[in-house]
Amino acid sequence: MKYFFTIIFLSFSLYSQNWQQASGPNLNYQTDGKALSKWSLSQNKNIKWKVTLPEGGQSTPIIWGDKLFLSINKPVENETPTNDTIIAMCFNKNTGELLWQKEIKGHWAMRMNAIFSDATVCSPVTDGKTVCFSSPTGIVVAFDFDGNEKWRYTWQEGGGYNIRQHEPFIIDGKVFVLVERNETFKKPEKTNSHKYWGRRKFIRCLNLHDGKIVWDAEGDSSPHYTSMPAKLANGKYAIYTARGGGHNPPEKNHGFSLINVEDGKELLYSKEIVSPIQNLLSDEKLIYLMTGNGLKMFHNKTGKLVETIEIYKKVSITEFDGKYKTSLKDYKTKGKKKDRGQTEFTNIIVGDYFFFMANTPGYIGRVNLKSKAVEYIQVPLEIDGEKKNWLKHTPPPVKNSRGIVVKGDGRSSGAGWGHLGAIPPTVIGDQIYFTTMPGTVYVLKWNSEKLDASSLLSVNSLGPVGKTWTLAGFSYSEGKLYTRTLKELICIGE
Repeated sequence: MKYFFTIIFLSFSLYSQNWQQASGPNLNYQTDGKALSKWSLSQNKNIKWKVTLPEGGQSTPIIWGDKLFLSINKPVENETPTNDTIIAMCFNKNTGELLWQKEIKGHWAMRMNAIFSDATVCSPVTDGKTVCFSSPTGIVVAFDFDGNEKWRYTWQEGGGYNIRQHEPFIIDGKVFVLVERNETFKKPEKTNSHKYWGRRKFIRCLNLHDGKIVWDAEGDSSPHYTSMPAKLANGKYAIYTARGGGHNPPEKNHGFSLINVEDGKELLYSKEIVSPIQNLLSDEKLIYLMTGNGLKMFHNKTGKLVETIEIYKKVSITEFDGKYKTSLKDYKTKGKKKDRGQTEFTNIIVGDYFFFMANTPGYIGRVNLKSKAVEYIQVPLEIDGEKKNWLKHTPPPVKNSRGIVVKGDGRSSGAGWGHLGAIPPTVIGDQIYFTTMPGTVYVLKWNSEKLDASSLLSVNSLGPVGKTWTLAGFSYSEGKLYTRTLKELICIGE
């Protein structure tokens, strides 16, 4: 069976220096604190340290105490489009020194550095005692902090497919994973069903300390959506998940649901067909779904539609033409036959705002959930020193640090906007960080009164133009930012 992994850990202020999973200490890619907004790798400005990696990967660096955990693909010797083995790595967070590494071989190969996933797509997770490395090639392995193996969980059937942000998460010492049902799946004769979809998928709960099964969810889940934890009004967590999407996946009862983390039962099921591909977001009362028409809000107890906010008509757009100018007009998705409001998997709720990277390259959007105001701001597609390119990007060749092409998907040389498993935005204090696949990073003050030129704090790069590639998010610890590209592990700080 094929599995992919989702692990969660409840956070307390005591652990504010830790970033124990891709979604951070609060399970939502957000934390209090203060981080730098401007840096330069080419000028070595505000770079605390950087380490050359022997091979690339997509996972986000994970931090506990003075240790940083990361996975890479097994180094290749020549141009290679696929890989079945990852390397689990542990570094010193303060110096970048490699402390230990372990090889983890999967059961089938995946396309390397594809725009939705590869063997390293799942970031490691930790509770401070155990660190888990998982791969949709059919394996998860748990180590102690000295690199001694504690347990492993394997499966030998599947196709190796996983959405970039369907990240591991842990709740109360339990690990939540997405597995496939043990059933015969026959592909219909007339369908565009993806070859990797395989059997119907569902969430399985495992014990973190030994990997044993606790429960199986009664409802299906789909890799089209990023299932995420939802904190309810009673303070407890549920898992917000969905079924359906493109390529005719076989999951039953298309729609969305909330899964009880205690027993796997559905707390809510709605037949509403949600729009792929996105992070499934909610708060104590509402569930938020971006669609082709706008932002829909549903009650998280009844599943009934509460309101829809139009995100295209008569909105505030700040655009650059020699200088920034703001006007009220209709937003149009350029070069598309139909409206697709966001770059996929970039939606996040922070404060009273719903942010997203627009589908049109170079535009970031924000919806005020109280006033219903919708704003867009244009940003440059790349930056080379002080030179900014507003109209196009330089396609990277997707090479590792040794100059070898490691691209299993031709679309990986794109600008990082639109249809891909994009990098999750990260919020540190009052700053939000958006990163694109070619390594351009936009830093905005998310709570600015207006989303205009004053809210754009900086545009940065994670490496040379046309030579940088990443699908990894940011992590944060004690005032410093950590991320990685195909070539380097980077610590940003004074």
